[in-house]
Order: sequence, then structure tokens, then C-alpha cells
Amino acid sequence: TFDQEVSRGKRILQPNGSTALHAASFYGHKEIVNLLLERGAARNIVNKFNLTPFDEAQTKTIKNLFCRSEVATKQRFVTTTSHLDWVVSHQNTDHVGDLHFWRTHQGCGNGSMADNLKEVGTNMEVNNPVEREQIVWWFRKAYEKNDVTYLIRAYTAETEFYKRLNTGLVSFPMSLKHDPWGGPPIDGCSVDQQLPNNWQMTFTRLVASDDKLKKYRYTGRTFRGLHLGNNELIHYKVGHEIIHKAFVSTSKIRAVAECFSSKLEANKVAALCTYTIRDPLAALDISSLSEFPNEEEVLILPFITFKVQKFEQGHPLEIELDQVGIADL
Repeated sequence: TFDQEVSRGKRILQPNGSTALHAASFYGHKEIVNLLLERGAARNIVNKFNLTPFDEAQTKTIKNLFCRSEVATKQRFVTTTSHLDWVVSHQNTDHVGDLHFWRTHQGCGNGSMADNLKEVGTNMEVNNPVEREQIVWWFRKAYEKNDVTYLIRAYTAETEFYKRLNTGLVSFPMSLKHDPWGGPPIDGCSVDQQLPNNWQMTFTRLVASDDKLKKYRYTGRTFRGLHLGNNELIHYKVGHEIIHKAFVSTSKIRAVAECFSSKLEANKVAALCTYTIRDPLAALDISSLSEFPNEEEVLILPFITFKVQKFEQGHPLEIELDQVGIADL
């Protein structure tokens, strides 16, 4: 069938390592490029000339086809809804986030990568068949090459996957009496309940604990947009500490995070958040792994603690968050 042929064409490599997307991009076939991208063709396969399909594009028109839409960019780099579900805020977090963070670096126990990938692939709630095929393909590459960087590529793809992952992570309670990793009691407190095994935690452990990602670790400044309601503004008082419960997509490019100029919901204000990452274990510079390298994405891992250093009124609000370094504990 036509769909089968398109699916097959997405992955075929020419002798020079190019895919159908490389060729369509190079020759300026706009409709074919669009079709392949819509069907989930891999954007960041490099041919023997060390070029991606984006690099092969000869015109700005073709290059623009590879950019994430404004709506999709906003969804990834701007927090717009249910913000309080994504962070834990207090004058003193007692470093509970750091404890949870360290537990992500304990790895996935005795399970093999194949077992863990199977768990994630079987249970992930990606219902769109085209998107699911795309994610499964990246997982298969991770297994074949024993390379966790392919999981990062899956995360950056414009699919339901990253949304389902983060929604699952923030749904788990987080307090001094509840360790989401099912570990021993915290500060002598017993765990409230035993969480079921879940694919979101398994994925997080795989990404957080693999030494192959060492060269992507990042320190420095990054940016993210926020839409905040009045009930959320109080959590950004100078001196308060904030723990993100999920993966946070930020950019080294301020303009990417400023894509929140579209109409705000009632009773919300726009803010630009500047993160200062101090510990290399806390974040990954995934721009070279991303399906959208022009975004210069830096991925902040779950359970990193930040202190509010600045809250400045303006349009937008300016908020500065400084990481409470793991080494400082």
C-alpha cells in the first residue's frame, strides 16, 4: 500500500548513507519533504558527508519545513497550564529533590537495557500509530547499538511521548514521607505507599544514570517561558526553592523561550525564566541529538532544586533561578 511504501522509504539508506529525506531535501521536493516529516521520518540521520537532511536543504523554504511549529515550540518551551503540578515550592525544600535526584542515578537495578526498553515501549501511552512507530524505531536503535542517546532523540521528537512521560512524572506525590523511587525511608520517615512499577521512572533512570551521556552534560544559563496565574506568582518569591518534578526543556537561545507572545489566558501573565545550571549532572545539552537542533535545547532532569534569586516586574516578568548544586549538600 501507499502507506507501507512511505514507511519503508523513511528508513532506506542509499550507499552514501542518505535517506529519502536527505534526497528530497537536497533536490527541493517540498511536498515529499512534508510528507516524509509528517510520517515521522528521522530528521537527524547523518550521511557519509556528515550532513543531516536539514543540512542538505538548499533553500530557506525547505529549511523552514524542518522547524517545529510555533504552537509546538510553545508547548515544549513554555509552561502554560497546571504549573503547580510541575513544581514543588517552599522556603526550604530540605533537599528532598536532591535525594530523589540521586536515586535516579542508581540505574535500573538488575534489568537489562532490553528489558527496560521493553517495559517503556509496552506501557507508553502513545496512541497515534505514526508517532508510536517513530518512537519504537528510536527504541530499537537504542537496543541494537546499546546507546541511550537514541532515547533522547525519541524525547525531542514532536510526538505524544514527551508529554505522556512528563504528565506521568508529575502525577506522583513528592514529600519527605514519600519516595517516588520506592527506596528506603527519607529522614527516618516511612514511605506512605508503594508505587507500582511504571515506565516513566524507568525511562528517567535510563537517561539519568548512563555514562554515555557524560559528554552532553551542561553547566551555564538557559531560558524557558512561563504563563503564571496569581496563585502561582507567590511561589517565585526571592529566596524560595523550587523543584521541578518532570523533565524541563529549556533553550540556550533566549528568543526560543520568548515565543509566548500569543494571547494569554485570563488572569495570567508572561514571564521569562533564566536558569543557571551549576552541576553537570543536572542537565544535558541535547542540541546535537535533537530532531530540532536549531532550538539549542538543554534538558533539565527531574528533581533538580533551584533557588529564586530575582523576581523583576516588567513585560514579561523576569525570574532568575539558581541551581542549588548537588555538590553543596
